[in-house]
Amino acid sequence: MRSYLLGGGAPRIGHPAAAWGYALEWPASSTGRRAMTSRGHRGGVIAAVLALGMLAPRVHAAALGSGGWLFDPDYVRSYVGLRYGQSLYADSRISPLLKIADNSGNDAYNAVLGLDLSRYLGLELALNYLEGDITGEGFGKLGEQTVYTIVPQVRLRYPLRDGRLVPYLVGGVGFGISEFSDGTFEAVNRPDAVIPTSRETSTAGTLGTGLEYYLAPNLSLDLEAKYIFFSATTETKRGRVPPQNVPDPPQPVPGVGEPGPRQDLNLDNIVFSAGFRMYFPQAGAADQFQGVRWPSAGEDGKRGYLALRVGGWWLQSGKEFTPGFLASDNEKQQLTSGSLGFSWNRYLGAELAVDYYEFEVNAADGGFKVNEHSVWAFLGQLRARYPLWNDRIVPYAVAGLGAGFTEPNDSTPEGHLTRMPSGQDWSLAWAAGAGVDWMVARNIALEAEAKYLSIHPDVGVEGRFQRPRTRQSGKVDSLLFSVGVRVFFP
Repeated sequence: MRSYLLGGGAPRIGHPAAAWGYALEWPASSTGRRAMTSRGHRGGVIAAVLALGMLAPRVHAAALGSGGWLFDPDYVRSYVGLRYGQSLYADSRISPLLKIADNSGNDAYNAVLGLDLSRYLGLELALNYLEGDITGEGFGKLGEQTVYTIVPQVRLRYPLRDGRLVPYLVGGVGFGISEFSDGTFEAVNRPDAVIPTSRETSTAGTLGTGLEYYLAPNLSLDLEAKYIFFSATTETKRGRVPPQNVPDPPQPVPGVGEPGPRQDLNLDNIVFSAGFRMYFPQAGAADQFQGVRWPSAGEDGKRGYLALRVGGWWLQSGKEFTPGFLASDNEKQQLTSGSLGFSWNRYLGAELAVDYYEFEVNAADGGFKVNEHSVWAFLGQLRARYPLWNDRIVPYAVAGLGAGFTEPNDSTPEGHLTRMPSGQDWSLAWAAGAGVDWMVARNIALEAEAKYLSIHPDVGVEGRFQRPRTRQSGKVDSLLFSVGVRVFFP
């Protein structure tokens, strides 16, 4: 193997190979096979918690000894980052009458769109999503308190080890939104319970520190610890009036449902998260290299990868989830998907895929919501690829078998007062679909995928009008649409 960069030598500033920031290893042959170089490119859009707009920065890398490359550019470049972690409320008692039910850790999601202006200074827009179960004195879970923040941040960087390791500080001021959702049966006919009722918007701030480690000049792993400052004032009501759209409904007790005291909510959070950043090179820097085959999978095609996608879903199995209950496309219809795989050659590979979404369950005879169900699919899939346009566009098909897991959550007062599907279940799952990868760098592809997923679980049914508990068959066939990113291992 020989190391080439446009036939050898160091890259020129502004050269497309410099824009991508690494040399390619490529075998020479008697047919004059030469090194393939990455092309600059006018970008596209990917929906993954935020809209990713590819900018047109200019990046270069300086040559090091032994064929290495500096990971720290001298010029402006843009990036997108995604992270997942856990959050801890600074004070589990968020108001005089409300507290977090379990402050040992709650899911936290973070996305950033940013711009490095120099080696030491950058700007980014950070989106944070946090949620926690809330309760009161003498109560179980009353519902969920959700916090969204959108904060412009300044990022101070200090590159080390030739720019491969980058500690940084972030801070900024923006706004946040808090809202209460998924109220439970716990507060029905309980006027001593206080429940938030309003959606509030107020100022939010962030201050934190992090560490990046570059796997490649355009891809880094990211660890971050951040404090989110956010407070809001909300209206409340005293308990929940029993639903009257069920058979033989309970009568409201005096005082239930009346306005309660306003509550000042302290929603400050400490967030620990891990994820990655993808950097984008100079746009249109290599138009003169039309016709050079894009090295999307190396000479033999053998490469591992990790894919992350988000999207939506639509039920295809009709409205009946199980006898007596209808499945409903809920308002969010959010899908999260991922896969870890390996390509054996340019045309065939295998992967472990995970898909997750939730749907609402309504009573067939009343039309009211009784609960929600989570759907997980764990599949072993074959992936057939057919690279086109010098390997930059790669249509593919997937098919596989595995296990499906369903479980109920967020049951409603109507469900408790009538009957509802319950219990976890594992069952056989299968899927088939197709997609396309668009190689925006040698190790990064934007992608879109459509897939049909079929799961037929056994479902338990229980409740006030269902004793004893019974089991019956169910079905959840869905069409999944998602977009995201596929990162190839070096």
